[in-house]
Amino acid sequence: FELEELARFLRILSGLYEQAARSATSM
Repeated sequence: FELEELARFLRILSGLYEQAARSATSM
């Protein structure tokens, strides 16, 4: 398990969270 994989996963996760939060606030 490499650190780059973790960083990429966290980046994707934060992106999904930001997208969900944005859609939630727009509703």
